[in-house]
Amino acid sequence: MLMRGTKAKTRQQIKDEFDRLKAQVFVNGGAASAAVSIETTRENLAPVLRLVGEVLREPAFDPKEFGELKQEQLAGREEQKSEPDAQAFQRVHPAHGPVA
Repeated sequence: MLMRGTKAKTRQQIKDEFDRLKAQVFVNGGAASAAVSIETTRENLAPVLRLVGEVLREPAFDPKEFGELKQEQLAGREEQKSEPDAQAFQRVHPAHGPVA
C-alpha cells in the first residue's frame, strides 16, 4: 500500500518526516488487515510509530493522485500482458482471470 497522505499531511510531508526520522516504512494490506515493516533508529521508533498510526487511522487520498495511481496501475497491467511470466501464470491458474 502506498502512503498517499493523511487528513493532516500530504504524501510529501509524510515522506519528508520519515526521511528526517531515518525511517524505512512499508505498509501492505487490504480491506481487513494491514502489515507494517519499519526500520529506523531506536530513538526514532516512538515518533515513527505515531506517524504510522496516523497514516493507518486517518488516510486521505487526493483525487488527482488517485487518477495518477489508476493510470499507473492500468499501464502496469497492460505491460504485463506481454510478460511471459504473467502469461504462464494465467495458463496455470485460469481461475484468477485473464491478465488485464
